[in-house]
Amino acid sequence: MNSYFSKLKIVLFLLISCSFFSQKLPTSSDIISEYYKALGGLAKLEQVKYLKMQTTLTLDSKRYVGTEVWIAPNIFKKTQKLGHEEVIQLFDGKFGYVSQGDHREAMPEPVVQKLQNRKLIAALEFDANNFNKVVEATTGQQQFYVLIKSDSKIYFDKQTRLLSKIETSQGNQNFSDYKSFDGILFPTKIITTGQHKTSELTYQNILVNREVTYDDLQ
Repeated sequence: MNSYFSKLKIVLFLLISCSFFSQKLPTSSDIISEYYKALGGLAKLEQVKYLKMQTTLTLDSKRYVGTEVWIAPNIFKKTQKLGHEEVIQLFDGKFGYVSQGDHREAMPEPVVQKLQNRKLIAALEFDANNFNKVVEATTGQQQFYVLIKSDSKIYFDKQTRLLSKIETSQGNQNFSDYKSFDGILFPTKIITTGQHKTSELTYQNILVNREVTYDDLQ
């Protein structure tokens, strides 16, 4: 009888072990694909050609209100105002500048090169081939799939499939408060930490594919 129960324990152990090891993690391609579906679908994301939105930036206890205007694939103008103080960032697809008052400064070359490869919907910049590892992580009650490459970790919420956090050597970004605008989910709060500073950027009244002209960039 003891021999029978010993064999039964071994069989049960093997069955449980096989069940455990058969639960494979999704691939980076699977995770990104599910992310696009959660946002509204890849086709819908790729159809976005224009964006207009209002913003609020909180930095160093100061609250800047502003606007962003985008024209596909990577042309934009961003403004932030605090009283009479106004900061403008403009990128025309090839070159860009930042101005404050009477001072205007060209964007540095590394920034320009990065913006030249920017896509209107930032989510479309994810390339599954760039990630060499997928792991699971838990923070409090949240569970994540984490895509890892040499210089960053990208966290996707396992329940919602949405982007939650990006960790890099330069700093971290947390994405939350997703809201639907014209059938597409956008994170309306982004908290950035790095270089001993924390900023909070919120988005309001996101207009999708409403006609934008170059006059809006003046």
